Amino acid sequence: MSTGIVLGGGGTLGDFQVGALKYLYEKGILPDIKCVCGTSIGAINAAIVATGEDCDEKLESYWYNEVKTRVDLIPQHEWSEDLAPLLNTVVDGAVGSWVCTMGGLLHDSNLQLLGDVSSAVKDFEEMTKIVKANRSLYTAKRLEKKMREEVEDLDKALTSEIAFRLYATDLKTGAYTCFYNRSCDTDRDKDNKGDKVNILCESREKLIKAALASAAVPAIFPPVEVDGSWYIDGSAREVVPIRGAIDCGADTIFAILCFPRLTRDREDSVVDYPTQDWTTSSLFDIRTEDFSTNCMDWSTNGDRDLLDIANRAAAIVLDEITNRDLAEAQQSERPVELTVIDPFIPVHGLAELNIGLIKINMDQGFMRAFDEVGAPKTRRTRCRQLTKEITSQRVAIWRNEHALIKQWAESTEQLPLEGTRLVHMFHLTPILRLLDDRDVVDTNILRTIRQQKRDLKPFIKERLKIADSRDSFPDDYKDLYLQWERHDLSHEMKNIPLPSTPWDRLDLGHLGAAVIPEEKPP
Repeated sequence: MSTGIVLGGGGTLGDFQVGALKYLYEKGILPDIKCVCGTSIGAINAAIVATGEDCDEKLESYWYNEVKTRVDLIPQHEWSEDLAPLLNTVVDGAVGSWVCTMGGLLHDSNLQLLGDVSSAVKDFEEMTKIVKANRSLYTAKRLEKKMREEVEDLDKALTSEIAFRLYATDLKTGAYTCFYNRSCDTDRDKDNKGDKVNILCESREKLIKAALASAAVPAIFPPVEVDGSWYIDGSAREVVPIRGAIDCGADTIFAILCFPRLTRDREDSVVDYPTQDWTTSSLFDIRTEDFSTNCMDWSTNGDRDLLDIANRAAAIVLDEITNRDLAEAQQSERPVELTVIDPFIPVHGLAELNIGLIKINMDQGFMRAFDEVGAPKTRRTRCRQLTKEITSQRVAIWRNEHALIKQWAESTEQLPLEGTRLVHMFHLTPILRLLDDRDVVDTNILRTIRQQKRDLKPFIKERLKIADSRDSFPDDYKDLYLQWERHDLSHEMKNIPLPSTPWDRLDLGHLGAAVIPEEKPP
């Protein structure tokens, strides 16, 4: 049996792949693979996988080390920060002013609205000039720096027994380009695309450039130059490079995606998740509802605007390309066993990144790998459903904790109290009486978080019981329902630490402990 790994494109949602790869490594599958093929962010992950031993730890370090928010991984150019809000002002204001004008309601407030729209249009014209003078909204310098400084043994990928193939698109010719190492036999390639070009990576520098070229999403990141040619994202031609693994001789392939699938012919049902307001500076972003099947009202009476339609259309196109790529396994001249490991929900947007959300998405990847590889076949459907429930619940908990921490930080920012005293007060004092009897946080958020964690507990317990093993969770999943999700405390709480396991002893102030009975740690 010859095993291959295929890593699809998906920008910052590539953290899902890290969790899935960690599971495959722990199960002994990843160290013995024949090849790894990647496109876009999957190419960066693939380059690290190709280094071999302890590649799971290197991947976690690449994604975790010194990464707390989006700017630590993909900083945005200053001029582009206001682009999306400006466009939204133009779109929303133009629609509103048109309705007001057509209705003959030109009162003072509506005249002000028209003035705001006119000003926004002028600002947008100026922004357009700036856009034309630039090549991308974001910079990939942090991605490049992390590859250079944090993956110290990246050179191993050049001579590794694991063949790698990283795919990019030639910006000038449109040629589908494969960057490979010496373990890759390109003579056996089935050139279905008709114009594919193979380029050997013989140096660390070229490998880094090749990985970044594959990840150069148009408009998001600038094109990357390799040997005098300029390249963009390989996903322009192929999102999930299954054919590469087949050409490498793999007969057992694990394809790890970044995006959810729009349609599934599996026995588990698709869950509709509520709309989440991610409020990022991206014009187009990945949102949960874009990948749900029936939770949105697209009628003329609905509240979906042109950006919603564009996002939904992008999700449909992406899903179609993914289905086409995956079909390569069925069309192979020899039998190929394909296992697809895909997320159920996008935990965060492409431009919304935080250490806590990265962790949740990695854990979703780990659980999804277990669902498809290690779960008992008779209970696989239920394991998938539990993965959905646990992941969506954790995202909701994280967002509420994030709001609570923000309130806490703002309320203590001007107070000359030391962190240790605050933590002591946080343990022992009713929340509504903290800091001289002033209301400093919303007690209802605490109550909601605690109830959400109580709701999370039975899902975790059931999953452990079904699997009869902790293999279904990452090692640090113990008592997750009693602990905080990960947060950037140094930034959000001004270096004020949180109690490690607060949810079994927090007093709910005037609501009283009887609202949610005390839960003792096991």
